[in-house]
Amino acid sequence: MRAAPDTHDRQPGEKLLARIWTNDNDFLGTGVATWTTETLQARLERS
Repeated sequence: MRAAPDTHDRQPGEKLLARIWTNDNDFLGTGVATWTTETLQARLERS
């Protein structure tokens, strides 16, 4: 019996419908929405 092939038609963030909080550039260019601490703080202050 063989394992089913991995079929990922979306980015991980899209499957979770979530944004990622990060302070590095690992996710740049992947199409996944990210927040830095600075951006998150500014957004929360405007709310």
